[in-house]
Amino acid sequence: PMDPAVGQVIQSVINKGYADFTGRVAEARKKPVEAIDEVARGRVWSGAQAKERGLVDAFGGMKDAVADAASRAKLGNEDKYRVRYVEKPATPFAQFISGFAGSHAGAWMLADSGMARMMLARTMPEVDTQLRFVENAAREKGNGAPVKALAYCFCGF
Repeated sequence: PMDPAVGQVIQSVINKGYADFTGRVAEARKKPVEAIDEVARGRVWSGAQAKERGLVDAFGGMKDAVADAASRAKLGNEDKYRVRYVEKPATPFAQFISGFAGSHAGAWMLADSGMARMMLARTMPEVDTQLRFVENAAREKGNGAPVKALAYCFCGF
């Protein structure tokens, strides 16, 4: 069973994401957030349902989104601008671990052991540090007052 404090952290992240989404949609549609919330209602809609309800403009992938952004910015044809992604590429070891953890055997081996935490600490210490921060913040404080909500951005990785 999930620790209730961890559940509260997860719920606060979900609430923040929903508030960001409805706020952005409301701003783009020039409507009040309440009007968007009436349609969205905190539900997960299929793409077709979201489009029917005016929550999304169009279907497409990253290439379509970049082309639309370039068009709105009046950058011209795609030979007139370049796209640069700022994410760090995963190391070969991180790619291996990701694939391993996604397999049934890997998930089983990592689930009940400290192996995953040890590998994370050795290969990506910054992520391990951030996860420890969230775990510690979710625990009860020394004064006995439980954490009610925690929002944390893992933007650094």
